Amino acid sequence: MYAALAITAAIAHRERAGEGQYIDVALLDTIVASGRIRSSTISPLARCRALRQRARQPASVRGVPTADGHVILAVGNDAQWTSFCKAAEHPELAYDARFLTMPDRIRNRTGLIPLVREIMKRRASKDWIERLEAANVPCARSTTTRGLRESAGAAPWDEDRNAAPALGTLPGIASPMRFSETPVEYTVPPPRLASIRVSAGSLLGLGNGELDRLAAQKII
Repeated sequence: MYAALAITAAIAHRERAGEGQYIDVALLDTIVASGRIRSSTISPLARCRALRQRARQPASVRGVPTADGHVILAVGNDAQWTSFCKAAEHPELAYDARFLTMPDRIRNRTGLIPLVREIMKRRASKDWIERLEAANVPCARSTTTRGLRESAGAAPWDEDRNAAPALGTLPGIASPMRFSETPVEYTVPPPRLASIRVSAGSLLGLGNGELDRLAAQKII
């Protein structure tokens, strides 16, 4: 999506300036930008929503606590379940009648999930990643947005910039689109509600009276 948008922007620039340019769209940057709303939200309501989403995850894909963090565990088929049991040093679970097949594991998830969580808490995330990758079990270290920023460097993020006089400066997530000739510029802070109204009125040629009428009708 971002690559397609960058291409159309480059084409628009070519039509105006008569020159082409290189574009660079990195996968990590697009992942971070795609999650910009969630990563920028720190309200209790957002955290509750995240917990509810985690609770609805299927038995095959879960964020599981370890001794020092969390690991995303994706046991997608019966062979991977057997491999996981061996890597976890509990091969007997692969032959447990409750967990033999994927339908069995989903049906008995209320017993399976606490069991897996108890096993995973006995080792550190790094140990689990090494074990599971060696066993060809899909997995990944789970991290927070702050942790991702610290581990990945500042590439997907902008420097702190002015958000509004009353808010001071806030870290922002950069556009994942890089252009050799027309780099993305951040010249104004995100607009506040009142300024959006003024800008919209100016753009549409509407006066204050018309804006008041639209606001009263909850159109804006």
